[in-house]
Amino acid sequence: MAERRVHFAAAAVLALGLVAVVVLGHPAAWRAWLGAACLAIAVPAGAVGWCLAMRLCVGEWTGPVAEASAAIAGRMPYAAVLFVPILLRPSALYPWVGAPPAGAFRAVYLSVAFFDARAIAWLVALSLAGLHIAAGRPVSKAAACLGLIAFFLFGMLNTTDWLGSLDLTFNSSGFGLYVACLQFASALALAILAGEPEETHRAGALLLALMLMWAYFAFMVYFIPWSGNLRGALHYYRARQVGIWPWLMTAIGCCRMPILFALFFRTVRHGRTWMQALAGLVLVGSVMEFAWMAMPDSHAGPMEGVLYTVLALAGVAACWPPRAAIPDAGGAA
Repeated sequence: MAERRVHFAAAAVLALGLVAVVVLGHPAAWRAWLGAACLAIAVPAGAVGWCLAMRLCVGEWTGPVAEASAAIAGRMPYAAVLFVPILLRPSALYPWVGAPPAGAFRAVYLSVAFFDARAIAWLVALSLAGLHIAAGRPVSKAAACLGLIAFFLFGMLNTTDWLGSLDLTFNSSGFGLYVACLQFASALALAILAGEPEETHRAGALLLALMLMWAYFAFMVYFIPWSGNLRGALHYYRARQVGIWPWLMTAIGCCRMPILFALFFRTVRHGRTWMQALAGLVLVGSVMEFAWMAMPDSHAGPMEGVLYTVLALAGVAACWPPRAAIPDAGGAA
């Protein structure tokens, strides 16, 4: 019953938030919705990726964190609904809508019909995979292998569509992998919080690996355009060097780096309280990071910042797994 109340409250907040976005009507409000929707989708999408990846590992992934990840994957259809307003009105967000195409390929690829078709196909595929996993149906290793390849390939294309094409001068081959790290980290963090495992060392080791990958991809996405003097791509970062955005970048680093260093200690990885605190810090960092990706260069003010924060927290709450789907913590392997 508690989970139902949480989901009902989250749905009510998101519905009111959509009304606010439509009433405000300007790009900053729509970018707030985009960032929150991408965060909400990232959590169950990352859970789908986790479940597929762990199927390829030696042995069986069991325990509260594994069960929580499967249950979170089942929330994918609810998160996917949050992207529908963007599909209905991409002109409020993307500068390429209605603009003269820069070439024949862009004319086809950056068209509203093809953009919507790619997004719908990807969200439907993720939703079906999430429901299949949450129902406890078996996934063969061959299917998990193909699914994981598709997850990274099509996931990278769609996250670049949704967030990268907000700035047509930005291009980065590593941007999709950077977002994929955020998806995996956010999903694992929510699974740690929801699963409440007694034995946390495996989750801690996974979270440490993800934080190392995040640090690498976040740095390389910035370093390659800077070292190559790719002026068009650097506009993406110049837009994030004014206003509150450099402070937000500092806050993101203050969330991420302590996690990275703390997880090197065995006591932290084996401590249930420590791991839950670090998982909460991961989610706080993800909330800020999706705002940092989606909202700059849109003249966002304090109202849009509050709107984004409320929508983002409601979106994450909507992905909270039902407690009945998670075994008792004492049953963790």
